[in-house]
Amino acid sequence: AAWQHFGANGKLLPGKAPLPASAFNDFYKWTMMPVIRRLEKNTGRIQCTFSANIRDKELNAALLDSAKQDPPGALFQELTNGLKELSERHFDVTLFQRACDDTGLSWDTETFREVCGTPDAPRTMVQELDLDPKGTRRLPTNPSDVLVQAFMGVDVKSGQERLFVEATGPWHRVTWLETSMMQVIYESFFRRRMRERYGEEDEHWHAKWL
Repeated sequence: AAWQHFGANGKLLPGKAPLPASAFNDFYKWTMMPVIRRLEKNTGRIQCTFSANIRDKELNAALLDSAKQDPPGALFQELTNGLKELSERHFDVTLFQRACDDTGLSWDTETFREVCGTPDAPRTMVQELDLDPKGTRRLPTNPSDVLVQAFMGVDVKSGQERLFVEATGPWHRVTWLETSMMQVIYESFFRRRMRERYGEEDEHWHAKWL
């Protein structure tokens, strides 16, 4: 049964296979890919940055406060643990091929290889992590890789300091981080709020919440 793969805290048990790269991605990502690839072929490699927009002021402040602590606090650690887990999620080329076959999407062989890798050497969602809250925005060391960062800085729109959580890389690779990265962020917030609501750690409140 699926539940056997999860602990009392609702997280995958140690030793179990990590979530696949397709988890938390909507079908739009598959349908948009031919357009992305056509633009890349016409204009050359397109590098994108997805920067998480956390609209909740209270949660933004809590995350910034946690990042400022020395060492960083529990909320920042929860977030970075989730971001690190993204680097363990592999693309399943067979699953992606089936999704395209079942829906009539036209991905060519090169696109499958560029996004997923191969069955013998599948790509991961993230190749480089920079989770130093005192760091600065930068580009991936290897332009072909996806870099995930979490760092403090000033928002040019609001003029306020906040924690930036960003993914940068080739458009056809970094696009898969958009919703997956937001899921990690909001799971961190969700667990924080449930601990506050129940006054208990995850392995105790999770079953009550269910």
